Amino acid sequence: MFVHDGLVHRRFSVGPIANVPYLRKVAAAHQLHHSDKFEGVPYGLFLGHKELEKVGGVEELDNEIQRRIKQSNSS
Repeated sequence: MFVHDGLVHRRFSVGPIANVPYLRKVAAAHQLHHSDKFEGVPYGLFLGHKELEKVGGVEELDNEIQRRIKQSNSS
């Protein structure tokens, strides 16, 4: 719940763990899960970025990570 609701959906502050590169990747991959871009992939939370690699979603994942970094820096 801490990672899903706090880190991914930003329903509450998670402090400095939001800046851990691996967890940024987890959050961005899960955000893509909620989009229509890869038909629901990734389904896993902690290995979602690996699922995106298999379906050619690396560039989109990198873009989402950068978007989330920019968004967090502006708040």
